[in-house]
Amino acid sequence: MKLHQLQKNFMALLHDEANTIGTQVLGGGRIDVAQRLHIYHHGYRARLLEALQDVFERTWSYLGDETFIEHATGFIQSKPSKQPTLNRYGKGFPNYLAKQFAEDGEIAEIAQLDWMMRCAFDGANARSLGLADLAALAPEQWATIGFRFHPTVALHTLNYNTASIWSALDNEQSPPPVQKCSPSVTLAVWRRDTRPQFMTIDTIQAEAIIALQHGSTFADTCDRLQTNHPAADVVSMLGGAVRNWIENEMLVGITE
Repeated sequence: MKLHQLQKNFMALLHDEANTIGTQVLGGGRIDVAQRLHIYHHGYRARLLEALQDVFERTWSYLGDETFIEHATGFIQSKPSKQPTLNRYGKGFPNYLAKQFAEDGEIAEIAQLDWMMRCAFDGANARSLGLADLAALAPEQWATIGFRFHPTVALHTLNYNTASIWSALDNEQSPPPVQKCSPSVTLAVWRRDTRPQFMTIDTIQAEAIIALQHGSTFADTCDRLQTNHPAADVVSMLGGAVRNWIENEMLVGITE
C-alpha cells in the first residue's frame, strides 16, 4: 500500500470514519494492534481537548470541568482538526456553544472573546503611529487620508455584561451575575505591544473603525457618520477617537 493511502486510513481512524487501518498494521510486541490504534485514537482527542482548554481558559473556568469537557468533546467529535497546526483549532467553538446553550448567550460571547484575545496574541506585528506622525500632516491632507489599523484590531458585539464576566474570570474572581445589555455594546480587541486587550467603544467609534478598515477616507467617514448621527459632534468625537487609537497603539499607517 502506498504511503498516502495508509495516511488516509489512519486519519479516518482518528476521525471515526470507515477505514481498514487495522489490517495494514503489523502485529507483534507487548500490546495488540487494536490497543495500539486506540492509543493514537485517544491521544488525538486528548491533544485537541488540551488545545481547547488552552485557548478557551475563561470559558472552561466559567462552565467548570465536567460541562466544558462534555461540550469540548462534542465539538471535537463534530469538528475534527483539518489543519496541520493546532494554532487555529477551535475557531468554530463559540458558534458550537451558542447552539448548545441557546438560553445562555453569555457563554458563547465569553468563548468568542477568548478566541479573539488568542488571535490578537498570535497576530502579525506592525509599527504603531505616534502623535508626531499626525502633527507632520498638512491641513489639506486630512481631506484625502485614511488610517490603517493594527492587524489584530477586531470588533466584538456583546449582548451581555460579558466583558465584566471575562475580566473577573481572568483575575480568578467570582464573575458578576449575568445581565442583558440594552442596547448592545461593542468591544475593540487588539494587541498592544505583546499584550492582548480590549476596551468598550461607542457606536460612532465602531462605525468609524469599520469604515476606515474598508478603505474609507477620514473625511468621507466623518461625512457619513454626520449623516447617520446628525445630533452628534462627529468631527470632535472622531478627533478624540484618533488620539485614543494612537495612544493605545491601534493605528499603524496613514493612507493617501
